[in-house]
Amino acid sequence: MPTNSQRQPVDVVVITALADESSAVLKTLNGVERTVESTTALSAYHGSIANDVVNRQIQVVLTQSTQMGNVAAAQAVSRAIDVWNPQAVLLVGIAGGVKTKDISSLGDVVIADQIVAYEPGKIRDTGLENRWEVYRPSFPLLNAARMLAEDPHWKEVAIPRPDGSNHHRPKVHFGIVASGEKVITATDFVQELQSTWSKLAAVEMEGYGAALATYAVETAPGFLLIKALSDWSNSDKNDNWRHYACAVSAAFFKRIVQTFSFGPSPDDSRQPHKAGRNPLPGKKKIELCRNLGANWRDLADYFDIPLWERDRFRPGWECQEIWEWLQRRNKLDGLPEGLRFILRDDLAALLES
Repeated sequence: MPTNSQRQPVDVVVITALADESSAVLKTLNGVERTVESTTALSAYHGSIANDVVNRQIQVVLTQSTQMGNVAAAQAVSRAIDVWNPQAVLLVGIAGGVKTKDISSLGDVVIADQIVAYEPGKIRDTGLENRWEVYRPSFPLLNAARMLAEDPHWKEVAIPRPDGSNHHRPKVHFGIVASGEKVITATDFVQELQSTWSKLAAVEMEGYGAALATYAVETAPGFLLIKALSDWSNSDKNDNWRHYACAVSAAFFKRIVQTFSFGPSPDDSRQPHKAGRNPLPGKKKIELCRNLGANWRDLADYFDIPLWERDRFRPGWECQEIWEWLQRRNKLDGLPEGLRFILRDDLAALLES
């Protein structure tokens, strides 16, 4: 068995919560090898998927959270990022569907364009006051998923549909996925969520934890939730569609990895994210943010910070948010050049003094 140092660097970590989900993903990988990391005792499967866009094998690690739920998912993602420092983290598996005029077939895929945590709240005398927490996926991965929605290559699932309608091909839906700690089998509860989130597409139990853990690390990898519908989140819930839905989500995952434009294969000697270099001390951050003012927008444009990420910046703290965005990606040493490009040579000189 190869040692950690002999293995190729990891491009993608796949997180699942159920054995059926893991089994379906494993069938998409080449050269699968089970490993136990020596320093963390973390069990995982290593494999690869050929990608013609970047002309190389994408190195994939599959690991399963210890149990269902957001806490376990967050722990699994955090450990995986610490150990493998991947380019992307994908949460793959099944979810409960929400019927709408567009979503009407079990086995279809839902890609989360927003993940809403519905559990946080405050108990008042008048009842529960929800305090929603919302996370968004990686824009490049989300855009890649949109491009694949009508791609026929992933739709030929080897497992027959449980209802016998094998002429039907699964569809891809983009919408809000509600994430909490409960297995939902109540139509009233789903309708209550829909009253606030009209584009609700599915409910599940791991997305919030996985998204939060990905967002929280210093060099955040891309994140995407891929789940196929195995039931309608009502009292008729059963496992009839579970095996098929697992296969569908795994098929879509495979096609994403085959076609996404990953970065070059990282050098074997790269350091984990915690070892990232911070070339600028905190005093420089204070001086910069006192003087940058409205030029933060130009700086955000220079570094191509996505608009959806800027929307999450705290008003009045945009400079600090840009600093932390760059720090998570080990790009702080590019600040002086960026400041000169936006004609703030005074601030570039300040950072270099």
